[in-house]
Order: sequence, then C-alpha cells, then structure tokens
Amino acid sequence: MATKIAGTIYGSSDSIIITAFLGVGTVGLVSNYQMISSKIQEFILSIFKALQASIGNMVYDKDAKKGVDFFYALDLVGFYMGLVSAVGIVTVGQDFILLWLKRAELQLPFLFLVLLATNVFIAICNNPMNYFRNTLGHFETDRNYMIAAAVVNVVLTLLLVIPMGVAGVMVGTVLGHLLIYLGRIVVVYKHYVKKSPVEYYICLVVRLGLFAISAFLTMVLMGQVGGGLAGVLIKGMTSVVISTVIFL
Repeated sequence: MATKIAGTIYGSSDSIIITAFLGVGTVGLVSNYQMISSKIQEFILSIFKALQASIGNMVYDKDAKKGVDFFYALDLVGFYMGLVSAVGIVTVGQDFILLWLKRAELQLPFLFLVLLATNVFIAICNNPMNYFRNTLGHFETDRNYMIAAAVVNVVLTLLLVIPMGVAGVMVGTVLGHLLIYLGRIVVVYKHYVKKSPVEYYICLVVRLGLFAISAFLTMVLMGQVGGGLAGVLIKGMTSVVISTVIFL
C-alpha cells in the first residue's frame, strides 16, 4: 500500500505543481513532449510485457543460473533500447516538435529535453528490473526507496520550479525515478542474483556516461544539419548508428 501511494504521489505531483506555478499552458507544452516519450516507452514496454510469464517461470525454476543469465541478457537489451531511444529524443526532439506543431514558441528549453530523455533512459533500463521485482515480490525491501522518490520529487520540484521552470520540475522527476530504480536493483540482487548491488550501481554509472557520450557525439556531428522532415530522418538514423556503435 505504501508503495502504491508513493508511486501515485510521484507520478501525479508534477502536473499539479506546474499548473500552480507556471500555468495550464505550460502543462500543455510539457504534454506534447511527454506524449512522444510515452509512445516510445509503450512500444518498448509491449516487447517486455510478453516476457513476464517466462520471467515468472525462470524465477521459480530450480535452475537458478539459467534465470540469472537470462536476467543479465534482458538487462543488456533494456540498456540498448534505452540508449537508442534517449539519444534519439535528445537529437531530434526539438526538430520534431517544430515539424509537428509548426511554431517555435511551442518548444521548451533544451535542458528540459535532455532531462526528459534521461528519464526515458532510466525508465527503459529499469523495465527488466521491474518485471523481475514484480515476480519476486518483496515490496517491503524497496518501500523506503519509493517513499523517498515521492518526497524527493515533490521537494525538489517545489524548490526548482521558480528558478529553473519546467527543467527544474524534470530534475525532481529524474532523481526520484533514479531512486525507484535503485530500489528495484536492491530487491533483484538481494533476493535473486544473490550478489551485492554495488556492481550494478557501477554499471549504471557507466551506462549513464555512455548515454552522455552518445548524445554529445550525435549532437556535434549533426550540429550543421537543418530541420524539417529530411533533417529529422537524418539525425534520427545517425543517432541510432552512433548509439549502436557505442553500445557494441
């Protein structure tokens, strides 16, 4: 119950705070960006969702090593999908909004876009971990992480919404989401992988670094490419190629 309540507070507080401090119009602008990110996540989620039953069978199978190996493989796939999606959002997000809505004033600051992409990266990387946590249960293990995520999101959003605008709201969202991710890691590693989660924390830092490198390289290489449909396609394909090379 505590997990569900904290999750609801974490997921619904942003819109309320943006409306109160920045106005309903800003909520509409944010929703344009969030619609793009949510459609990407829904597509990838549909791929993972088909594996939920298989994950349940593996978790409770006597051959634990087979299940752990599958977890590592699925986790790597999640990282690749998250990397490609997030770098793509950073690279073509602003151009796509302009191509779609035709008005530059409907674009939000680039820092907001970077933070939104980071949140998508964390969400997609967290998908495999989340499915294993759901199968394992042990909600009490990451309960405090969920509560902390809700508190951090609300507090940081309130503190940063005035000086940073919508980007400040996303700072709280990203850090709160990271806490949720850390809680999932603790459950899976403590109750299934049977290892210290520290090794995964190090892996996560490296992956965030690879995301930053991929996004930076793509932006530098595509800096002189214009907008429009052709520009979006060229930048999008380049972001996939660079992300794939970095991943490999």
